[in-house]
Amino acid sequence: VGGDIYISQTDPSNQAPSGGYAAGDTGVVTNKGGSWRFIPMGKAFADNSGPTLEHMYDVTSLDGGDKDLWVFGAHCFEWWSGCNSDEAVAIRSTDGGATWSFAMKDNSAPTSTYGFERAYWGREVNGKIYTQARGVTPATPLHIYNGATDSWSDWGTSDQYICNAWAGKSVVSFDNHLVCGEGSGSLMAFDGSTPRTITFATNGGWVIDFYAAADGYLYVLDSNQGMYRTDSLSKPFTYLGKAGIADG
Repeated sequence: VGGDIYISQTDPSNQAPSGGYAAGDTGVVTNKGGSWRFIPMGKAFADNSGPTLEHMYDVTSLDGGDKDLWVFGAHCFEWWSGCNSDEAVAIRSTDGGATWSFAMKDNSAPTSTYGFERAYWGREVNGKIYTQARGVTPATPLHIYNGATDSWSDWGTSDQYICNAWAGKSVVSFDNHLVCGEGSGSLMAFDGSTPRTITFATNGGWVIDFYAAADGYLYVLDSNQGMYRTDSLSKPFTYLGKAGIADG
């Protein structure tokens, strides 16, 4: 993000006070500035209220730089802590991580006992931030933040997942689309209004990993060890051979 590495903390037990997973001050670790350091999310809010942000899962930027940062996770999930907000949240900083505020809260009323509202991923596409809670029954809509109008909108119904993903690596921004694919033989692409299925191979296996690279290509690794790539979602994928094996 902005040329720096950010590592989100899922269950930080090594931050004081200790005493179990997610017991400390959740945040992100970064090498921004040339050395590794911890950015505490819960204690860095402008009002110093220190909300209980117990699971952070993904980091992205609205402007592609290191000032307008977004982190996605969960707020007050652990019922034994006495905090029962049960919210999937997006946390935003416009000053490079010095202060933070809630940008989005998803506190729907799921049928599960303790909520599990968690935003496992967030991505920027064409000046918009996309995120959707996972682990919620019924499903919640896809939340879209428009940076140009400073406003939120929702897409979809309670049964629709655009990116039914557990990890940020399974959702990328490519070719003006939100692209995702986890546990299937194809990719899902969303242009902001219409989702569509992208087939990367006629006889391809399950998607194991994929990556939007700096060279302008989207690479896919499938369960058959096949490597594929394309520079446009409107073009067929090219087969590159098996991973680690020269083809021809």
